[in-house]
Amino acid sequence: MAEHYFFALALPDPIKEELAVLSKNLQNTFPFKKWVHPADYHITLAFLGAAEKGKLESAIENIERNLFEFKAFHLEIPHLDTFGQRIFWAGLSESNALVGLQKMVHTSCQNAGFSLEERPFHPHITLARKWTGEQGLKKEQLISYYPSLSFLADEVVLYQTHPDKTPKYEKVKTFSLSHS
Repeated sequence: MAEHYFFALALPDPIKEELAVLSKNLQNTFPFKKWVHPADYHITLAFLGAAEKGKLESAIENIERNLFEFKAFHLEIPHLDTFGQRIFWAGLSESNALVGLQKMVHTSCQNAGFSLEERPFHPHITLARKWTGEQGLKKEQLISYYPSLSFLADEVVLYQTHPDKTPKYEKVKTFSLSHS
């Protein structure tokens, strides 16, 4: 099986821990088939899929060359939502800094020869997949569980996927955002 890769904004460990506690508390109330391992929480910036070594190296070089424009920035996680009955996620407040970073990573990967999805960027942290409840999940049920989390986003990571392992994402390369 081909190795798949993606670039993502990493979450600090304390935020992963808070989301893990929230997920654990919700597992009996909201029956999803697969809950994401806390080590795998992230915000996807660009999914590459299978990647040739040369293209991957080119994407890394492009991102390193353009990353100096970006400083660390604060993000908030104020709500929960779903994409239909498929994906349960924690949502982020609007952030021009995050949108700008995603556009740069996306463009850097395209310039390296990757064909990427062109759907609008919808930043989120996947918590669970595949609803198995008999009744549909109503979004109003989630309101009382809304988190109130914030963190400093300061690390972009190139991850490699290992679908047969848990956790399934391996850090290949880390890029730090400046704190100044």
